[in-house]
Amino acid sequence: MNIKLQNISHSYQDDKKTIRIFENMSLDIPKNKITMILGPSGCGKTTLINILGGLLRPQSGEVYFDDISYYKIAKKHQDEFRANNISFVFQMYHLIPDLTAIENVLLSMHMVKASKQEKIIIANKLLDQVGMLEYAQRKPFNFSGGEQQRIAVARALANDASIVIADEPTGNLDTENGDSIIEILCSLKEKQKTIIIVTHNENYIKYADNTINLGERRCD
Repeated sequence: MNIKLQNISHSYQDDKKTIRIFENMSLDIPKNKITMILGPSGCGKTTLINILGGLLRPQSGEVYFDDISYYKIAKKHQDEFRANNISFVFQMYHLIPDLTAIENVLLSMHMVKASKQEKIIIANKLLDQVGMLEYAQRKPFNFSGGEQQRIAVARALANDASIVIADEPTGNLDTENGDSIIEILCSLKEKQKTIIIVTHNENYIKYADNTINLGERRCD
């Protein structure tokens, strides 16, 4: 699914000062490709992916998913569209501590039209895909940061969304685990997914089909 931002502007107030994040910005995120968003803290990376993911409405401009103008459809349909088409992977994992690995994955499958047993089969396959199947019945406190992030990736894939957005998914990981997570995410391109990854690590640019570098922007 292609994402298009058209003349996006967004700002916020900080101590009575207006902080301009974006002003009349337009860009395209190509479908079934890997797009990486780079840049230092404070120049709008998280704001941008929240807009791209339908979580934050820009103060002006249009957001299109293919030919659909997102904010021109009813709020109920926006929520349904996002639940069916967009998944997020976060830096902080956000696993439910009282649930096992497989229960965390199953939790995000409420929109999947399948029986309980079919969902369990899918969840097991996803855990296998990220190398965590043998730990399916363990809870998050048993896992390292890299292992928790693998489960978070499996959870993000559980609704088979066409768009996967990862916000600094390697930020809390060592180099080896970080590289592994990026490789797992980038492998989703083979499954016809649109992958958007925010990162500070320029070493990962080699995986990208498309890059958006916010580093040269000045945030006033």
